Amino acid sequence: MKSVGFLGLVALAAAYSVSQDDAAAAAAPRIAGGHQAAATELRSTAYLRITRPMLGNLWCTANLIAPNVLLTVGGCAAKNATASYPASDVLVSFDRTALNGAKDIANGLPVSKILIHPEDSSKNSPVSGIALITLSKPVPESTATPIKIGRGRPRAGTEARAAGFGATAGAGSYDETSFTQLTVADMKIGADAACAKEMAGYDPKTQLCAAGAAGAAACAGDTAGPLVVSGPDGKTDVLVGMSTYSFAKDLKVCGAAGSMSYYVHVAPYLDWIAKNAALDVADIAPGGTTDGSSETSAAAGMAVRLGAAGATAAAIASLLLF
Repeated sequence: MKSVGFLGLVALAAAYSVSQDDAAAAAAPRIAGGHQAAATELRSTAYLRITRPMLGNLWCTANLIAPNVLLTVGGCAAKNATASYPASDVLVSFDRTALNGAKDIANGLPVSKILIHPEDSSKNSPVSGIALITLSKPVPESTATPIKIGRGRPRAGTEARAAGFGATAGAGSYDETSFTQLTVADMKIGADAACAKEMAGYDPKTQLCAAGAAGAAACAGDTAGPLVVSGPDGKTDVLVGMSTYSFAKDLKVCGAAGSMSYYVHVAPYLDWIAKNAALDVADIAPGGTTDGSSETSAAAGMAVRLGAAGATAAAIASLLLF
């Protein structure tokens, strides 16, 4: 995950938009406070390039949950309030080192279908829901390995890891040449009270937050990057969240002391995912909950997550990096 300077409170919100003129800009350093992912680590993590004529490319992360199905956040898939980007405009890549966005994605995998959750809130806030991406054909096991989805809600203090292709530390430019490696950072799941204190409108039914040591945080370009914890077997990673935005008291540095990264909680969407991807819940989510957590209702919290505070909505919306 890379870090970049940002304006206002810090909206690492959804995706990072790159104009054609920015494509030649110098690359910024990378998820803030992290390390380069090992070859065998998080092999389910992919990055997306969405081509937008006249607007430049949009870059996001996605997570493989079946050989031909990926999950991303709604904000990465929504062209506008009523439609997704055309599947033909989206390419997927599982390369993770020595990347160069514009050049490397030429060998990307084509997409056949994009489906956004019907109650995704991206048209009203940066707290995006989820979207399914179906590939034109399955990914070979030699290229990537699907990740299981964690059931239930991890307890506060649970050790986790976050990953992304975004910026890493300090202020600086961020463009498609910055996608040079997948970076991973150690985090801990935050307590709901702390999550809500830092960001008004936080909804524990559909969101998680996490914090790392000083210097560790999601940053620009990390949108939809995975948040993983140990599964019921204590050995295998399970996906519990996807990055949406971050908050920091030092507005110029990702991962500054007091930084908190926010994630869409995936478990509440599990039934919808299985139904619309033609998958069996038992196949994509191992039995049992993570770290003794309680089960989360699949129907809970699908309403718009900003609550009644219009001022809060306006403030957060002003932080988007689209």
